[in-house]
Parts: sequence; C-alpha cells; structure tokens
Amino acid sequence: MRLRTPLIGLVIPLLLLAAGCSKLENNGLFYYYFNEKIYLTERRDMLFIQFRKGLPEARKQQILESAPSLHPWTYHSRMGWGDNTFDGSGDEAFAVLQSGGRISRNTFHAFRDMDGVESVSYMLGSGDDYLAASDNFAVKLNATTTFNQLEALARQYGCTVYQEEEIDEDIYFVKVPKTVEMGMIRLSCLFHETGLFAFASPAFYYFGGFDV
Repeated sequence: MRLRTPLIGLVIPLLLLAAGCSKLENNGLFYYYFNEKIYLTERRDMLFIQFRKGLPEARKQQILESAPSLHPWTYHSRMGWGDNTFDGSGDEAFAVLQSGGRISRNTFHAFRDMDGVESVSYMLGSGDDYLAASDNFAVKLNATTTFNQLEALARQYGCTVYQEEEIDEDIYFVKVPKTVEMGMIRLSCLFHETGLFAFASPAFYYFGGFDV
C-alpha cells in the first residue's frame, strides 16, 4: 500500500476485504476478489476527481469551482496518532466534491472532459469508511499467459501497462483512460473473465480510520 496522506491510502483489494466492503449492498457494481464477486455501493452524491500529475493549484481550483452547486467534502477520522481531516479541496493529487442530491451524468462527464482531469468516478461507501476508484488495476499473469497477451488486450481499450519496482515481477498495472465508458472497475472484471489472469484487482483510495 502506498500512503498518500495519514488519512488516505491506495490499496488493491488483496488487502481490502478486511475493510468490510464485501458486506455492501448489491447494486450491480462489483469487482473480483480472485473468483468471488465483491459488490460495491456508489455514492451518486459525491464525485472523486483525480488530477493530472503536476497540475498547477490554480487550475485545480478552476476545475473545482466550475460547478457552484457542488462543495468540497470534509472527512474526519481519529487514528492511533490523533485527529486527521481531509478537506476535499484539491490540495492533493485529487479532490472530492459533494452535492445535496444526486449528481447527474452530465455533470460527471463535464468534469471528466476537462483538461487537467485524469479520472472521475462516484465515491463508494464501505460501512463508516469510503473508497474511491483510481485509474488503474493490478493483474497477475497465469503461468500460460504472456506479457504480449496482456499488452494486446490492454491496447484494445486504449490502456497502457506498466510495472512498479516494489511489486512482485509477475504483477502488472493497467492504466485506464478516463474516456473508457465502462470505467476501471468494470474493465478489471472484463480482464478477469478472460481467464488469462490469476487475479485482476482494482486499486482504490481508502478513506478510513485505521492504523497503517
């Protein structure tokens, strides 16, 4: 897990079941934990916006202020070393906006299509905690699957494949463009269902009060 702030961590679901997300209400959205379907609940009143790396702060604020009916979401958590607050205003690589009601798909797409926005998704609930979909998922090749097969499949959807030095050499990450309508979570399911991979696990940002 790569910790972005004391409050927010980026995790792949090989560790995520401990957070209790397998108990969420079935609303048709799910990912695979190996061969088990784990259902998620979308928060349609909250948007998670991931910014392009290196985006100037002034541009982030322009993006966030483009929809006056939405406001930054504040999340407060008490961890082992004290109180922590995320104010949602975009001073990190991402921001969270909230509405008093359902956020329309038109608004969703308007944010997605803005220059400087890497990805947009609705927030996900997990008990008293929250998850947000990143723009990538992890895959582990089966013994008979080649890297070329993975790369060819990724290219079909305009995705790119990369590795991270600290991760096992058999595990790759698939970066999903924001223009892929099915989204990162559903695309990870599609990869899993090919049978080419030991797992295909979405990476989530986790907002919660646990000790890391």
